[in-house]
Amino acid sequence: PGVVSVPPLEADGLLRERPLVFSAKGRPHEMQQHGLDPSIANPLIAEARASERERALEAWSKRFGTAAASLSEKARQYRFLAQRGFSAETVNWVLREAAARAPEAPEGS
Repeated sequence: PGVVSVPPLEADGLLRERPLVFSAKGRPHEMQQHGLDPSIANPLIAEARASERERALEAWSKRFGTAAASLSEKARQYRFLAQRGFSAETVNWVLREAAARAPEAPEGS
């Protein structure tokens, strides 16, 4: 299909209509499938990329909420985010951020 000139609000709706589609990685392809003009789609995709860490942290918080206590739990959390299309860099950032926010274990535990 050719490029379609879609009003910016409608194009924005394509990005926001499915809030649980987390990753910005697949957005350029999705926009191309809908035939959106790149001059409209590209700024929206850039905005989605800019908020990717926050969206990944939000998804992680809703699902887990606490830092992994073991390597197997960390792997499970990693897979959860990776399967939603987040980049390795973003996933690692979320897991580091979660660990940094976790309360310290009491001494002698």
